[in-house]
Amino acid sequence: AMIARGEAPRAQFSQDGRRIWTINAANDQGIRSQAKVWDATTGALLWSVDSAYDVTAALWVGPGGEKLLTSSHLGECNDDEIMIWNARDGKPIKSWGPGGPSRLWGGSM
Repeated sequence: AMIARGEAPRAQFSQDGRRIWTINAANDQGIRSQAKVWDATTGALLWSVDSAYDVTAALWVGPGGEKLLTSSHLGECNDDEIMIWNARDGKPIKSWGPGGPSRLWGGSM
């Protein structure tokens, strides 16, 4: 099974090893910046969300694997977005930006 098509600059396993979270950057072949969750055993895609941003630069998984945090940007500090997602179904929980200080390069949940 193919886990990622194109570049996947960030990947993280769940604590139990059953899931893999990946993020990738947009490219000139029509691939959009995305966050994805995969079944680590079968390679099946469980859910995926597209970003309107060029780069999803950071990825963190919260304790217990229930929440996923992504940080995305277009290149300008005022065009950034931080999102917290439900890691089980990909539904957004909370977002910050754009239009304010919302770039995140490191951290933990």
